[in-house]
Amino acid sequence: MWAEHAAAVAAADGARLDAVAGEFERAGSRLLAADAAAEAAAAHHRRGDRRRSARSGAVAARLATACGRPRTPALRGLEPPRLTGREREVAELMARGLSNAEVARRLVVSVRTVETHLAHAYAKLGVGDRAALADLVRARD
Repeated sequence: MWAEHAAAVAAADGARLDAVAGEFERAGSRLLAADAAAEAAAAHHRRGDRRRSARSGAVAARLATACGRPRTPALRGLEPPRLTGREREVAELMARGLSNAEVARRLVVSVRTVETHLAHAYAKLGVGDRAALADLVRARD
């Protein structure tokens, strides 16, 4: 994994760095995985692929949070994914345990609008469910 990581960094190959990050994470090396994902985000950004850069950055942020938010050179260069004000508001209410319908009532929007804001937050932060999103929201506070 180390050799593949070094080769992917030298080639500035975001896809390979994403793969290495996944391998490190599966091996239980979350900090190494966070660094590789942050390097992947930077590589994707340099190539103009904003979507993949955001996805890799979200993975790096999630892993770094799980490691106590260390400050390595790769992670220092990582911009945390930013939610819009409304996405953050919806995510915070959901993290407090409110259902989509309760959030919708409180914000005077439709349930579909709440679902859309949550879907955008999941994509930006690289998480796939309410529990993971709630953990990230709490970790950022």
